[in-house]
Amino acid sequence: MTSEAMAFRFRHQQQVEADLGRPLTDAELQEVPSLDQLTDDQIAALAVIRSISNISPMLYVMAIVPTVGHSEVRKFLDRDLERIAIERRPPDDLPNQNWFEHHAGRPLRPMERVRVESFEKMSHDQIQLARTLAHANLATGFLYLTRIVPGESTERRHELAKHLAESPLPEP
Repeated sequence: MTSEAMAFRFRHQQQVEADLGRPLTDAELQEVPSLDQLTDDQIAALAVIRSISNISPMLYVMAIVPTVGHSEVRKFLDRDLERIAIERRPPDDLPNQNWFEHHAGRPLRPMERVRVESFEKMSHDQIQLARTLAHANLATGFLYLTRIVPGESTERRHELAKHLAESPLPEP
């Protein structure tokens, strides 16, 4: 690493750590040759920082993956980070997950088990699964929405399940 890159990392480390809420560990500060080789610890730290700031994650990645360009880091943060963080540290199984898997005809993917604050924060995968479940059985679609969006009202969950049951399934 060049002295300029070391100064860059040192200069912004306090900002990154302030957003993280703790000092970065030695493992989190290890340089890696590419985005694909970020460790689980680095991904987890990035996910926390990303939920607080848009600038600190960029500074952090550019410090630990000095070979990567700005646009590649932005794409990674915007498109891939959340999925990778969830895949590497999957959420716990949902209550009634075996029932959902039975009606979906397959195991649930980690992204489909993530609990979210509102319908607006549901991923495309979650909406498609809710639609599939609501088509199979309205109560099952409603129950899935209850498990992944517990903050929404019962009435709104029922309305969405009904809407999804009436909407066409996507082409396979």
